[in-house]
Amino acid sequence: MSNLNEFKQFVHTATTNKPIPTMKFDMGQFSLNGDSAEMIKQMLEDKYVLGRMAILGQFVVFYAAPNVGKTLLVIHMLINAIKNGDIKGEDVFYINADDNHKGLVCKLQLAEQYGFQMLAPGHKGFESAKFQDYIRTIVKEGTAKGKVIILDTLKKFTDLMSKRFATEFGKVMREFVSNGGTIIGLAHVNKYKNPDGKSIYSGTADITDDADCYFMIEEIQATHLKKTIRFENHKSRGDVDKNTTFVYSNQKVNNYQELLDSIETMSESEAIAIAEIHTTNQRLSENKELIEVISAVINEGTTIKTELIKEVHKRTVTSKSKVKSILELHTGDFYSKGHRWTFKTGEKNAAIYSLLLKNPPKYEDMM
Repeated sequence: MSNLNEFKQFVHTATTNKPIPTMKFDMGQFSLNGDSAEMIKQMLEDKYVLGRMAILGQFVVFYAAPNVGKTLLVIHMLINAIKNGDIKGEDVFYINADDNHKGLVCKLQLAEQYGFQMLAPGHKGFESAKFQDYIRTIVKEGTAKGKVIILDTLKKFTDLMSKRFATEFGKVMREFVSNGGTIIGLAHVNKYKNPDGKSIYSGTADITDDADCYFMIEEIQATHLKKTIRFENHKSRGDVDKNTTFVYSNQKVNNYQELLDSIETMSESEAIAIAEIHTTNQRLSENKELIEVISAVINEGTTIKTELIKEVHKRTVTSKSKVKSILELHTGDFYSKGHRWTFKTGEKNAAIYSLLLKNPPKYEDMM
């Protein structure tokens, strides 16, 4: 006999003249029915971990370009959550995998001051390559509930460019949050922005697909005094803020705590106004060459839309569709909003363009 089961089958058949009945597969063995009472006990209250942008028991990702201040602002919100009693410091594990020794020590001092746990690859035996194994163990042992893990940055824990690895990572994170844990991931954006001037997350879509929430962090203004940073929600499950804007010092400070202390939250109305100015300036900068050529052609007397597009295309070798989009983008009546020309309708509905004055004359000056 090749194995024990075959031997048992042989003995049973020889003594009863009947084969051992085989058990048919039943999906019911996986049913959760009857476990709701126990699962209710494991449910978490809807508590916010970071401002109103991350809810306890979710997988949340923040994307930003380097040097925007994502780490600074996340630590700021984390400290506030601990101070407010929204979460317990000892339940928070900040894994700093993207810092030099000086930066690590600085943030470690904050962790010691406010009571959250600071971990780093290469210290105390922690290995980022084994992170998913650690999570599987936590889930298996039933100790995930209430734990908050912050990954700074995600690329140190999985290959964001690989669909296979990113999918597996998302699967493990989902097991953790479904058992009451919370994952906060910090990640980078692509070098290039989309046509609207907005950042694009780096990597495949698998992380954003698996996350409960994700935000893009945009720098909407930077002066020698301050930086204005806006969190924009692109996916949410639960009552999270769609936008939150912070301002912090862009001057030289004595220490990290001083930088944290400089952070302020900006009102939505003020943030929208600054964001519009930022977008306008960005578009003017990106389209500068075409704006100059279009302005010159209009000034020379070629003002009918079709002829204008054709002439600009000829001079710049830019596609007609591109010229048309830039022409329309900067058409309007308000110079301060990035408009550089306006038009009126002529014969046969032809659009006739004229340059917009930077400082139009006041009504009383025209009398």
